[in-house]
Amino acid sequence: MDKRKKITLSDVAAELNISSTVVSMVLNGRAKKYRISEAVEQNVRRKAKEMGYQPNSLAQGLRTGKTRTIGLILGDVSNPFFSKIASCVEKEAARYNYQVMFASSDESSEKFERAAQMFLSKQVDGLIVAPTENSEKIIMDIVKNRKPVVLIDRIVKEVPVDYVQIDNKDATYRLANLIIDQGFKKIAYMTVTHTLSNFQERYLGFKQALDEHNIPFDSSLFYEVDFFNFQKSVREGVYQFLRMGIDAIYCASNRIGTQVLIALKERNTTLTEHFTVVSFDNPDEFKLAYCPVSCVEQPIPEISEKAV
Repeated sequence: MDKRKKITLSDVAAELNISSTVVSMVLNGRAKKYRISEAVEQNVRRKAKEMGYQPNSLAQGLRTGKTRTIGLILGDVSNPFFSKIASCVEKEAARYNYQVMFASSDESSEKFERAAQMFLSKQVDGLIVAPTENSEKIIMDIVKNRKPVVLIDRIVKEVPVDYVQIDNKDATYRLANLIIDQGFKKIAYMTVTHTLSNFQERYLGFKQALDEHNIPFDSSLFYEVDFFNFQKSVREGVYQFLRMGIDAIYCASNRIGTQVLIALKERNTTLTEHFTVVSFDNPDEFKLAYCPVSCVEQPIPEISEKAV
């Protein structure tokens, strides 16, 4: 037999001198349903493996209506939070014999839409997505296609779909309270796209902590990082705050936290009892930091498990 030729069900059937229908039933897990003997089932599976038979996943999907694939759209794959989410989702999906297809929106609604349309064209069985700004219509299109969709990290209030996230407001409130109780009062707040729900909630938690301690909110201490010029933007913000004599920086994401520590090191500024940095999320980079960073650590394995 030509080894370059793709092995078909008919080839396996011919080798065993049985019908291709029986081979199909066995390899599609329906041997017991159609009362095919265990001996025949074992022979079919052995011969298929021996011949190098590979099922046509597209054809199987058309027959069963399932491709056993999940589409995962992340906000930014370079973000340690999202890379860990990807790893955990893949492991969890494998427990159910599902594979995961990945895409990154880079926080662009256009890239998010292209990824969603690509996954729909691939007939994925469902999607897990971190929505971008202005992604409401795209998510509604997924719902209209009768595809299950779960949002992670952020929510879209206008779209009634399932979501998995921690209480961003409460987590930020608790962390802000921690440093205020330690005596830090002039706290700078660094965030990214402020219209995403998770960052809005984190800001509200921070503001609530200030209000309850009668600390006036100073808009000059609020800084929104340019996502597309990230490192330079964070550095400029840190240098600006140091000139203002702040005593703490609250970082609304781990990427900001990492870049803040780099900028402080460039200025030979260390964390002391009079100056500190706190951050949302706890990337591995913080473990290598020259000084300890208090942070909110999200339960990534649990988030991934619930999303799948």
